[in-house]
Amino acid sequence: MTPSLLHRIRLYFKSPAVIGYFIVALASVALRAPLAHFPLERDEGEYSYIAQRWLQGEIPYRASFDQKAPGVFAVYAVFERWFGTSPAAIHWGTQIFTLMTLAIFVYLGNLWMSSAASLFGAAAFILMVLDPTVLGQSSNTEIFAILPLVAALGTLYVALDRQSLIAAWSTGLLLSLACLFKQVAFVYIIGSALLMLPLQKRIGMLSSFFLGVMMVFSLVCSYFIQTGAWPQFLECVITYNREYATHLPLSECWWNLWVGLRPNLSTFWPVYSLAVYAIIPVWRSFQDRTGLRLRNYKTLLSIWLFLSFLAVSIGGYYRPHYLVLLAPPAALLAASQVENLCRRYSGHHPLRSLSVLGTILFVHCMLINSWYYFSSDQENKEYRLYQATIFSVSARIADLVAMNSAPSERVFMLGCEPEILYYAKRISASRYIYINPLMIPSPSAMNRQVETINYLKRNPPKVMVVFMRNLIGWVHDSPNDVFEETQSLLDTLPYHLVGLVPMVGDQALNVLSGQNARDMWKSSPVRLTDQRQYVAMVWKLDR
Repeated sequence: MTPSLLHRIRLYFKSPAVIGYFIVALASVALRAPLAHFPLERDEGEYSYIAQRWLQGEIPYRASFDQKAPGVFAVYAVFERWFGTSPAAIHWGTQIFTLMTLAIFVYLGNLWMSSAASLFGAAAFILMVLDPTVLGQSSNTEIFAILPLVAALGTLYVALDRQSLIAAWSTGLLLSLACLFKQVAFVYIIGSALLMLPLQKRIGMLSSFFLGVMMVFSLVCSYFIQTGAWPQFLECVITYNREYATHLPLSECWWNLWVGLRPNLSTFWPVYSLAVYAIIPVWRSFQDRTGLRLRNYKTLLSIWLFLSFLAVSIGGYYRPHYLVLLAPPAALLAASQVENLCRRYSGHHPLRSLSVLGTILFVHCMLINSWYYFSSDQENKEYRLYQATIFSVSARIADLVAMNSAPSERVFMLGCEPEILYYAKRISASRYIYINPLMIPSPSAMNRQVETINYLKRNPPKVMVVFMRNLIGWVHDSPNDVFEETQSLLDTLPYHLVGLVPMVGDQALNVLSGQNARDMWKSSPVRLTDQRQYVAMVWKLDR
């Protein structure tokens, strides 16, 4: 290595941008540390189980029904193969994705504003994606999707600025990768294509853009066609998602918007307020008919934030983790506005002011969420996040399942906790590893229930883990046959109770097994459709 190259490397690592990146990266690792051992929640359970079975040779969608695109299963499979199968291994693997996203974020921040403003934006971004109001402790699809989305934001800027065919192709490629984690990323594909329409070289740009999109999609489709899982892939990723995204009435969507956004806004109102303030000049230029200057990064960020909100809004659910998609454009817009304000009131070198504001934001989030970052009481954290402690109990239920079945024997899960199958390393007796596809109000749900019931009658599972009907979502206008038929199987076949999770207040705190479970059951037996008294029951077939 030549002295000149060594000198350049030293200068690079001494640059403000790189120093700022490592400061925020170390802070994010420190914030992740107390959250890494958090138990897997049900969405993570889906991804973990399907990845586990994929590594064993099963094909997603054909063997296990899931509405998510395949990218998240591939990432989880990598985590499980390289880092281990514990929740901590998965969460630290996710942290690597977050650090990669942060690196691109800092690069874009330094491209568009000062290093100090970029550092402020990076700090805001990390706080927003790790916050409890977006379930930042979990490894959900959004945290993976924002890596290609942030990269696509940069390549789209270059494509619009230079009318670069390579940048347009890269943008299409990256956005299609984002769709492999989160199908709603298609709104970014539509938005990016519309932004290229006014360009002089629009035919070449759009051709290159959609070539990048189709390269990824064609490879994925080819894989599922060759493995014979194409019909199931379409059913899960397209058909069921359409049902899922269209069945809520508009009145519920507005309520979900308020319930979903309120906690996040109560913490990050300074960031969102600054972002809106930065958007005002862009909106005025549009109203004054001076046109949107697409080469202005604030214009692009404003459009990207709008596209992110559209993506979050599809279906009208506004789940907390959906809001992760808002973090990159909101944090960058806020950073640009903070820089403008500091330059206006603090002179041309606002480093001190930006540092103070960043520190205030950090302290603000730490004080609000001290229970989340600094408490060692995992069950209390879980209850505050989910209003239940079922995820802590799931590992104990899985131990009971593993004790009462062999690895080759199948387990039927009538509920929403596929992480139990993952922890127990057992194969699902049904293609439906969680109950939502059986309960969503639609004609196809009844067909799925009939499919499940017929399979169970032909192939009674060794173990059944049954959650109470009234504890499971999708209760409105949902068919009830699968619960009644499961109860019939328990009544007619030689199943006996081996485990019971009683409800204590609003929490499931303990797993009773053996004689203790049977004694409680004898004193208070229930039907699966009865009122809440137990959270879950574990039944074993005696043959």
